[in-house]
Amino acid sequence: MEGHFIKRGFNKKLVKDQFSEVKVKDRAEMLRQTDKRKNSNLSNRVPLVVEFHPALKEINGIVETLWPILETSERMRDVFGSRPIVSCKRPKNLEDSLVRSKVKKARE
Repeated sequence: MEGHFIKRGFNKKLVKDQFSEVKVKDRAEMLRQTDKRKNSNLSNRVPLVVEFHPALKEINGIVETLWPILETSERMRDVFGSRPIVSCKRPKNLEDSLVRSKVKKARE
């Protein structure tokens, strides 16, 4: 398997080092599932959810730039803690208005 990565152009020393590191690890330990949310510092961050719009491409940069202003307020620090995760949701479209997602039950 090491040869495959080396043929694909990966650094030979890096591949050898990584494979030797993996070989000493316990298989059972590696296969054990872990809760990634506990290990991540993202789990305690508040999401800032906005509807997607092409004009809002730079919303993440705006939040990052203006974040120090919000941090000056003690109330905002209590609400947010750390900088929120910016995420976009899909806005309603014509199909959402015209098509029912649930089928009515037939009368017997």
